[in-house]
Amino acid sequence: MGVSESKIVFKQSVFKLIGDDVLQPDNDIFAKYWTIPERVDDVFDLWVGGDVRVLTYTNPSEPGARKATPGEQCSPMTNLETLLYNAIAHLERLQKDTEQPDEYVARQILNCMRILTRVMPFIFEADHLREWYDKFFWRPRKPQFLNWDEKRDTHTQLFDGLDPRKLYSKEDKDKEIGPPLGETLIDLVVDYLFWRGLTLPSQQEDGGRSDRGYELKVWKTGIGCSTSSKCTSEHERNQYEVIRLLLTLTSSTLYLRPDQVALANNKALTYLTTKLEKRVVNAINCSCLNTVLRFNPNLWTIPSGWQGARDTKKLLVLNCIQFLLVTMVYIPPEGKNLFRSSMGALFRPDDFQFIHHGVNLVISQPMTTSNFSIGKSNAGHHATEMISFLWELIQCNKRFRRYLCETKVGMDYLVIFLFYARDSVADETKQGLMRMVIFVIQSLSAEAAFCAKLNTPFLHVSSLPLVMRIENFHGSYADFLICSIHCLITASKGRLEPVYPALFNIIKNVAPYAKHLQRATSSKLVNLFEMLSAPSFCLKNDTNHVILKSLLDACNAILDNHYRENQQFIRVLIASKKHFRALQQVTVEGALAEAERQAIERKDRGHVLSPTSHSRGSSIDSMRRPIAPRTPSLANLPEDSRFAIGDDEDEDDEGSVKADVDEKADQRVSKTPDAGGENRVPTPVRLSEKARGKQPAALRLSTSRQTSTTSLPTLTPVTTSQNFHPSEQWLESWYTQLPLEPILKVIEESEAGKQDGVSARTSTSSAPEEQHDADVRRATTAEQPGLGREARQSAQLTRQSTDSGRSAQAAYGADGQGHLGIKDNIRPAAGGPVSFQWTAVAIGWYNALIWSRIYLQEAEAFQGSGGLYSSTDIKLFRRQGASQEISLKSPKGAIDAVGASLAQRISSISIPDAFTGGGATGGQTGTGR
Repeated sequence: MGVSESKIVFKQSVFKLIGDDVLQPDNDIFAKYWTIPERVDDVFDLWVGGDVRVLTYTNPSEPGARKATPGEQCSPMTNLETLLYNAIAHLERLQKDTEQPDEYVARQILNCMRILTRVMPFIFEADHLREWYDKFFWRPRKPQFLNWDEKRDTHTQLFDGLDPRKLYSKEDKDKEIGPPLGETLIDLVVDYLFWRGLTLPSQQEDGGRSDRGYELKVWKTGIGCSTSSKCTSEHERNQYEVIRLLLTLTSSTLYLRPDQVALANNKALTYLTTKLEKRVVNAINCSCLNTVLRFNPNLWTIPSGWQGARDTKKLLVLNCIQFLLVTMVYIPPEGKNLFRSSMGALFRPDDFQFIHHGVNLVISQPMTTSNFSIGKSNAGHHATEMISFLWELIQCNKRFRRYLCETKVGMDYLVIFLFYARDSVADETKQGLMRMVIFVIQSLSAEAAFCAKLNTPFLHVSSLPLVMRIENFHGSYADFLICSIHCLITASKGRLEPVYPALFNIIKNVAPYAKHLQRATSSKLVNLFEMLSAPSFCLKNDTNHVILKSLLDACNAILDNHYRENQQFIRVLIASKKHFRALQQVTVEGALAEAERQAIERKDRGHVLSPTSHSRGSSIDSMRRPIAPRTPSLANLPEDSRFAIGDDEDEDDEGSVKADVDEKADQRVSKTPDAGGENRVPTPVRLSEKARGKQPAALRLSTSRQTSTTSLPTLTPVTTSQNFHPSEQWLESWYTQLPLEPILKVIEESEAGKQDGVSARTSTSSAPEEQHDADVRRATTAEQPGLGREARQSAQLTRQSTDSGRSAQAAYGADGQGHLGIKDNIRPAAGGPVSFQWTAVAIGWYNALIWSRIYLQEAEAFQGSGGLYSSTDIKLFRRQGASQEISLKSPKGAIDAVGASLAQRISSISIPDAFTGGGATGGQTGTGR
């Protein structure tokens, strides 16, 4: 639509559509909507959101209409209904058109879809149209009224909205004349996904006519297809617009509150996921999945500053993966989700390898690409969606889950997930991504085979990005996982408190399988115990003690299953005996007095302490005995009673253990005899029955899978100490259930030296561990110095398991729930492995994360009035406004280069604008947290 006259004609048709006159179905104005526009921008730029919204309100000037009161359900303008009927009817007619050229027919099909794509978000936005939408789209179609008799104030004729030539009498007003309009529309759009001449190549028949028509054929080779369809870039552009309309038809979720999502019936998604033929669902899944996995983001492309966000290939890939996610995560009210079942039915190892290669190529890109690679500045544009897809596949396909857990692929993904978690912890815009990767790790950690693989030595540590390196690290993947969790918690300064349950459940899940834990890892575990047992954390709310119990369960699981193989861990426990005994001697009076003292201290300081920071004297030692009068008790408190691991005054300097221990210190301490005998380690293969018997009965008997208690901050705020007041009954309700006895029993046995020849057995039992440490060091130093950093990274991230030991079938089995289990006498931690459990809150959060990504992609690709959802009132997540006016910080048109340069030069000067004072909603961004 390059000619100004055409633009004027289209704009005039918009004015007539929103005018007071009721247009008849055969009016020529409707034909202009699918014959004049040539590009998607013609529709979105000339038909602005305000004009579309006018159609959603009843026109009081229409015959028989009345003005609706606020909050009342009503119908939109009749012209909107007529436009929808005409667009859908024209899509149906074009399927039978074989006379006109492909280009002409394809343009009309796309324009009809663009009109529907433009209108549907405003229909979903309008709360007063909810009942009308259900009736108009999702009830069997009935005759519509054609004319109005103003004299008699009644309708005079009925007709079929999709075919105005079919007339009905007044007696037929309640007659069902066809399936619901929404079903007809979705069937048409799905057909056009596989339409020769639009999304698939067509061939010329005899006589020069094209063989346009429906052909159920996968777009690209890969899963489910071995023959190329030979689609061109034109076909890909059309595929993008069809997928975009399907996403728009399912976007009513954007206009729900998060707490409504879990129980909401998205009727478009319900029909898509339950009513389509199985072969059609498989073709859609394979077409979208192959399109995503075949895309290589690492190929050199023009940087985004030159090309912009309108790369059709990337937009197609984004919409394909987003459509897969939207259909996979949806829970229909009745029946099973066919899209999710289709993904769960994949079983060929070649398909799993293909998926792994495509996913790994995208999500590992930030770890392997230099920040100075100009052509790859936008390469990881759909990494978040790929991680979401991987998580969904792990949950719905037990064969793929087995593939990850039985090969080294699972360890590669673990490192990548930890990178995203460490990289996002300080970025407010990436909190949703950070939480998601933590939940993915929790899902994997519930699998026995995955946990067993964590004992593999972790090599090539020096090739990791700086953000996730751990100084002087030597150990296994289990060591690296625990150390990374410790770094996440300490670096976040309390911001990660809502996901503490997930992080400590990960530790609890892997603990029964952990062998040869390094001294530094063990020290970090005890350091976490210090944080969780501090009054500033324990007494903050009524649920934090559950996290403390989870960590103690993990420590007991290590002792119960691999006592002999974890001598370093036991030494650290013994060196830190003072702090475990302090928790054992907590009294109600002391705890409440400490809570009162902290409240006074916070009031004096004027701020609330971070959960991971410790106030002066906030050690658990201050809770050990009752404190009498307030003034003497405060005066007698130590200046700083925060413990450091190994600060027991009864221990020799050689036996002390610091929180951060380098390799030389590890060797020195392990070789130094303990003169006092307090650090001697008894060597039973498992925790003694006596120690196990002292655990609370409820903990010994409960081994079933528990429901996750993970909360999300934007939906369920964490209770703080300001509105929670601990009581004696509350403290007694959980304190007596803490599983401290096994750890204290180990400490008692080390002090008493009850076992004969304990020194000899200790040195003997520590030999395998020393040999393991030596093997790790030799393997680490054996890395070829000639290999470049990027080459080593690439090899580390894409390697496959080449172990030729016993077969996976012999090594691993599966339990009745489809979870992998290893044939070993492993006793899980109390309560059993804890996987991520979906709740209504979690479903609302996850949908907000997915749809916020869709919103952002649309806002970046179609800025201003062309944004698909930018002009509507989103309820699923929060948005931050940004002004669209011309300024130095937001230049427009010809002043782009000059404005950007000036803005950089004066960036240190404070310029008040929309970024500091608010603004319009045109440039809104979704947080999805």
